[in-house]
Amino acid sequence: MAQAIAAVLLRDKAIVESAGIETGTGMHANRDAKRAMKERGLNISSHRSRDLEDIDIQNFDIIVSLAPKITETLKRKFGVNAEKLRELAVHDPMGQGLEAYRECAAHLESKLLNCWL
Repeated sequence: MAQAIAAVLLRDKAIVESAGIETGTGMHANRDAKRAMKERGLNISSHRSRDLEDIDIQNFDIIVSLAPKITETLKRKFGVNAEKLRELAVHDPMGQGLEAYRECAAHLESKLLNCWL
């Protein structure tokens, strides 16, 4: 969801990609995530998860972390410089239903706007 929202907010100002530290590669987006994003006019049905180990993270100018635990892992395990990191501290809605995904999407949009304004 963060990737889709950031891509809309940043338009042609940046290339936005998504990867996780606690996911397998190739998984589809959650059904409730797809519904919440569709309500916002965004289609994430073609999204597939990627593990952070599958990309060269050092090639990115800015890395957005969705939680403090992820930020620490990025610094410790992947050697990401703190100056490149932007932490949003967004609650993971996994398993909590559609309304939790709607709230998360709104929170992501607000936090991402604050990141670049």
